[in-house]
Amino acid sequence: MKQTIWAFYMSLLLVFITGACNDPTVIGDDLVQDDISNIKTTDTLSIQSELLKVDSVETFTPIIASQSNRFLIGNVSDEIYGNVEASLYFQFAPFNASLLDSATFTNITFDSIELDLVYDNTLTYGDITEPFDVEVFRVVEDINAEERLYSNQGFEVDPIPLGGVYNLLPSPTEGEVIRVDTTEDVNGSDSLVYIRDTPRLKIKLDNSFAMELLDQSLINDSTYQNTEAFISMFKGLKVAVTSPSKSYIGFDMNTSRLNVTYVRDTLGRTQSYSAGSFQAKTSHYQNDYTGSLAGAILDNPKVAGDTLLPLQGLAGTEAVIKFPTVDQLGLVGVNQAVLEITVAYPAGLDTLTYPISGRLGAFISGEDGERNVTQEFGISIGGGSVGFFGGTVVEVTEDGMVLDKISMNITSVIQDFVKNGLGTGDNELFIEIFGHEKTPSRIVLYGANHPTYPMKLTLTYTEP
Repeated sequence: MKQTIWAFYMSLLLVFITGACNDPTVIGDDLVQDDISNIKTTDTLSIQSELLKVDSVETFTPIIASQSNRFLIGNVSDEIYGNVEASLYFQFAPFNASLLDSATFTNITFDSIELDLVYDNTLTYGDITEPFDVEVFRVVEDINAEERLYSNQGFEVDPIPLGGVYNLLPSPTEGEVIRVDTTEDVNGSDSLVYIRDTPRLKIKLDNSFAMELLDQSLINDSTYQNTEAFISMFKGLKVAVTSPSKSYIGFDMNTSRLNVTYVRDTLGRTQSYSAGSFQAKTSHYQNDYTGSLAGAILDNPKVAGDTLLPLQGLAGTEAVIKFPTVDQLGLVGVNQAVLEITVAYPAGLDTLTYPISGRLGAFISGEDGERNVTQEFGISIGGGSVGFFGGTVVEVTEDGMVLDKISMNITSVIQDFVKNGLGTGDNELFIEIFGHEKTPSRIVLYGANHPTYPMKLTLTYTEP
């Protein structure tokens, strides 16, 4: 199932709020005041759970207002989730192309070419003290920036890298020192103040690639002035982690640049190129579950997934929760429905290096096959109280045991199942890591029928 990005969720929100805020049953207030004795509660309804692979997620849209400029790379393996590779493809076009003239690249002395990637530390996940290799490749296949792109789409590249940084120890929170100032403290003593640049990763590329870009004939024949013609010649770049890593790192492609420096008329000059709003920027996610716990469960998802559910962000895994008998309750009024899930910590789950996701989202399948946020979840992500839906990890103590639990208000979902028979035949609810399109985080849940910590649906309803 292809899944759209955040903008899709938000486009549905106004509809949800308009309908939900005026429907008391969404928040559990549809009580029959004339006969309060008819209120019933049950937590014994049948539940089933299954682990699913996410087919792909949308990683680029030509709709500018809905585009993301945040992209991550990594090559992470562990015994719970197997191997995940995340790489970045992007097109680029010249800055200030209209200002270039017949003398721009004439009688110049080339200096350097460098890909300048600005870190986005909000995407950092894992142990960045472990070094790894990052390489840049030239894309040789056309990327269509007028179409939506998905995480399962890769593009052909020249296998010889244009450049790389090896044994990288990323520094996404602290940039290089660009100036040292002196200031006087309250005691009259001088102290040094280090002025730092924005944290960035700079990768030197092959000089021959720069020579192609600095070809004066490309200005003379208007290739530089015609973005379509330019991208037809320079199709894009791929940035990938080419050795095992213990972390993912992210970049802000809105401020990242490809810079070529040269000297003309004794003056140093820079020609910059950027991945603008009209250029494609997309992630490619590859999952290999061989030998992992998630892989073993995916091999037998209906049985093993009823016990344990290792959820993973990006284009990893999700859970489908089924309520096969809830639509057999008859003509009841559902006042409130809360799904309770217990978090699992199986052996091999490294929560110090990879903290568990603190928030989950809930979705139902629409008529077009796309996922729609539930009403309660839609309200919570649109500025409403997070507690209205839940989906967050909360520590509780039960029978002397400290447990992590997640509760979700799914009242509107169960109402629909009871009243309209919605779902795909099994009354299905899909559980995913919140914002998983750009989030590599993970969490393991106990399944619907775990022998010790099964899921529980607490339903409050009124009989006619």
